[in-house]
Amino acid sequence: MSQEQKQDLKAKYDLVVIGGGPSGVPIVLEYAKLNPEKKIALIDDKNRLGGAAVFDGPLASKVVLMSASHLQDLQRLQTFGIEIEPHHYNFAWQKLIERKNQLTQRVSSDIYKEIKALPNIELIRAKVRFDGKKVLMLKQKDTTYEIGFKKCVIAIGTVPSIPPFKGNAVDKAWLSKDFFDTMELPKSISIIGSGVVAIESAQMFSAFGVQVNLISRTKTILNKRVDEDMASVIIQKMEEDKNITLYMNARVNEINHDGEKFEVTALHGRDHISIYSQRVLIATGRKPEVEDMHLQYAKIAYDRRGVQVDAHLKSTNENVYANGTVAIEFPKHFHTAKYGAHIIAQNLLLEHDVFKADFEQDTWSLFSRPNVVVSGITERMADLKDLDFVVEKYPFSKNIKAQIEGRTEGYIKYIVDASNQRILGIGIVGDNAHILAGEAAMITAKKMTLRDVVNISFPHPTLSEVFSSLAKQMLGESLEEKLKQPFFKALLKLERFL
Repeated sequence: MSQEQKQDLKAKYDLVVIGGGPSGVPIVLEYAKLNPEKKIALIDDKNRLGGAAVFDGPLASKVVLMSASHLQDLQRLQTFGIEIEPHHYNFAWQKLIERKNQLTQRVSSDIYKEIKALPNIELIRAKVRFDGKKVLMLKQKDTTYEIGFKKCVIAIGTVPSIPPFKGNAVDKAWLSKDFFDTMELPKSISIIGSGVVAIESAQMFSAFGVQVNLISRTKTILNKRVDEDMASVIIQKMEEDKNITLYMNARVNEINHDGEKFEVTALHGRDHISIYSQRVLIATGRKPEVEDMHLQYAKIAYDRRGVQVDAHLKSTNENVYANGTVAIEFPKHFHTAKYGAHIIAQNLLLEHDVFKADFEQDTWSLFSRPNVVVSGITERMADLKDLDFVVEKYPFSKNIKAQIEGRTEGYIKYIVDASNQRILGIGIVGDNAHILAGEAAMITAKKMTLRDVVNISFPHPTLSEVFSSLAKQMLGESLEEKLKQPFFKALLKLERFL
């Protein structure tokens, strides 16, 4: 490396963002465009931008899930008077692989082009650790360099969290990255986990004819991220799937391989069982990898859950923020990372912490069969907060559009503040629930009440009508209860008279 390059690396940056995924890139782009005179560094140790969210997370998985969904839709065509025989179509796995690779590479390339188009951004490939409150040490190959910064954002995301399983084949088991790198379609697979990745993967593999063993440590799924009534709908759907075998409340002890097949041994209730398959996928969650960053040298508080931040996403070092899943209690969603990025970028622009993150209005979707949408708080969260709330559901079987499409399974439910009728949370479970995620997000983010929603004229026939249908149902029942009281009857007569 030339002396000139060494000098550049020792320069002081106005902003350094560590991480080239959805938690870091939006901050760099927004801040750089609004501050063309500022010197900014984006540091990432990977050879491609986009992070796990692009290559082995939301984007890559949804490409495969889309093909799986279309494949399953073929089985429903008879409902609409269309008869199709299995030999009339052929699924080309290689074409799916090509489409996934093209899309992920295009997205990563577009990110790179956006970064390089802004002259005040320097992209640095290096590993990073802190060496002071405003100092970073960058390692490139065998050489270490020091740079200074005025402000910094930690946006490194997370890595797979693997429990301390025993056995000779723990390191031979797949993580989600391994599947998306190889795109090998096994004849059978055992999936360990009960979260988003485990559920989506189980149903995805099943759609392609793979025999799936889903091994959940708990009696339910989704780690209490959805209410039990919604989780039970997905569990029932998987129980009906001839390609999926569920092992609920099963604690995995060992993962072994004998040269031909994997054996997962587990304690299932009181029984010791062995589960055999061609492949094993460990989908037991993710964790922040911050131990080697020497955060203590920068006076940044952290623990095994990640970096401690306040409502502004600022760490205990007033010059350092953390965004995305590396921050404690941060929702594990691609879009929430972009939401946090905007908050940080605006606070950096104002040079004062004005904007705060409100994760209670967060909305996310699970692309399972059926889909799940959670917006705002769940019933469980409302209980933990000791709130006075009411819950009601409206089934899709009453919606005309759902009847036309033949997708009447599931429902929408509201968690409503009993004192002011504000909609605190929305839960949706149904084949096309994800289509309604945008409206749900708006309702909870804008703190709308039942009456606010009733006053919206949703077009007909659409699934969106369920929002007003449920609001009308709840308001009607509320009015019925009030009319049972003599005082309200007298008040209504007075209003009519006036």
